Amino acid sequence: MTVIVSGIAPHSLGSALVDLLLRNGAKVVGVDVEINHLFEEGPTFRFVMCDLNPWRNNIDWTLHWERLTESLRRAVSDLGESGVSTLVQSAGVYWSGEFMRTASTTRSALLGVNTVARVELLHAVMSLNDETGILNDEQLTHIDIGSLHGVCLQSGRSLYAASKAFGVALATVMDAGRELRRSIYVAPGPIDTYMLHFNHWVVKSGGRSVFIENLRKGDPTVYDAIFRECSEPALLRSITGLGAEDQARELLKTYKSHREAAFAAQSGVISARHCAEVVHSLVASDCKSGIYLVTHSPTGGVKVERSDLECGTPARLAVLR
Repeated sequence: MTVIVSGIAPHSLGSALVDLLLRNGAKVVGVDVEINHLFEEGPTFRFVMCDLNPWRNNIDWTLHWERLTESLRRAVSDLGESGVSTLVQSAGVYWSGEFMRTASTTRSALLGVNTVARVELLHAVMSLNDETGILNDEQLTHIDIGSLHGVCLQSGRSLYAASKAFGVALATVMDAGRELRRSIYVAPGPIDTYMLHFNHWVVKSGGRSVFIENLRKGDPTVYDAIFRECSEPALLRSITGLGAEDQARELLKTYKSHREAAFAAQSGVISARHCAEVVHSLVASDCKSGIYLVTHSPTGGVKVERSDLECGTPARLAVLR
């Protein structure tokens, strides 16, 4: 059957995961608001374009999700499959800061993508399986790519942490009710993806969002040179003719300092490839439902720890506090 992955834009965890899945023979449907040109539609891959923030679409809410369901139905059928074996929800929106500083657009994006879309996409997939007689409680695995902030709550994350904690509750209740074959919540630490780069470049360093957004859609080697390797020559080549070279150098210097601080922190930074390998192993193996903490290992690579999904027990509540 098919694996559906949401959030597959360039330089994302979802993109790295789709690459691994396709290399290992899976049939995949990718869902995102923009096309990732690394993947071409064919016998093993279909793309569904959808803005998972329903509040950004000036159409009827019900119609929005009905269209998504129909697009998924068509994509699965085009792959010659009758249902979905695994749904990986990797789409997400990040924000940090005080609650009162959130703009309405930020709140709608956080809640729209991180919570509402989680519910609606899962419901759509379960409905598709139900239509063809596939028993979700016997065959469907739901993997929610959440965040360490969803299980280890900290100040300064306000709505982001709350939106990610929602995924823990959803996974726990679905597992307790035995509505799915497996219900998995992945709680990774910081990952070296576009989300982290955007936070360091725009939020912390004051860079222009349009600059990093445009580079993300272009040559991946140029993007990596600037935002992963912090190459000054690559940055200056990308702004040739625009002037402001001195300002660009200072901006890159600030960005690099934030990046180095993140890597030096106790939580460290996980490579997208390493995190994708963990998620791929969860898809391919018969591991149990649960919360999987994926963090940077001081010896290199990642460390994976699992805990049970415990519905309303004092032990779980103590962890969340």
